[in-house]
Amino acid sequence: MRHSLQLGSDWKIDRMLLDADSQRIDIYISHAGRPLICPKTRETGTLYDHRKERSWRHLDWFQFQCFVHCRIPRVKSSAGVHTIEVPWSTVLQRYTEAFESWTIRWLKATKNQTKTVQLLRCKFDVVNRVLHRSVERGQCRRTLEGILHVSVDEKAIHPKYATIVSDSERGVVLDEGQGRDKTSVPALLQGLLGDLKDEIQTITTDMWRAYISCVTELFSKATLIHDRLHLV
Repeated sequence: MRHSLQLGSDWKIDRMLLDADSQRIDIYISHAGRPLICPKTRETGTLYDHRKERSWRHLDWFQFQCFVHCRIPRVKSSAGVHTIEVPWSTVLQRYTEAFESWTIRWLKATKNQTKTVQLLRCKFDVVNRVLHRSVERGQCRRTLEGILHVSVDEKAIHPKYATIVSDSERGVVLDEGQGRDKTSVPALLQGLLGDLKDEIQTITTDMWRAYISCVTELFSKATLIHDRLHLV
């Protein structure tokens, strides 16, 4: 259990409570009293107080839902008073990093938030938040360097549509935007790929007029390709 929570010597498990009727395990953790590190300055500070108890959803243990509880210390340093970091999660989240990672795996497998909620036995907003955080991290790591071939496609979210832009060679989604009309599509492509308009060699789309006109106007040097699915 210590390993799954990434607990070092500065944290200890005080007790574990198992409720067979509700199929739930509660793990109570406390700081071991070792030097407290300020998250802002990384200097050693002194104990100021403890926050109110917080709870995090953790990975299931066999058939039991597992929850972690802790009153996190606050440290006083030259930067003021701040809550110290915990190894199993960020202070603001309501689930551990291990649970978040497992949720992402289920989302990839099911490709459906509702099914993932049912499998994990949690609230929809938990899965939705994990999904959005994962996308945000991906966007932060996104690089447009070396992109030569781009695909533009639509996704029906009845009664509306979304436009998806991806790197054709790597099979990676670069961005998406609401709508597929002559206003939203140019705004999406110009904002994402405007600086690369002289470098992109091909853009693959279906035969939707807004896509065709946008590509021919903004990316005149690129070859417009229609995917085979729409030509058959």
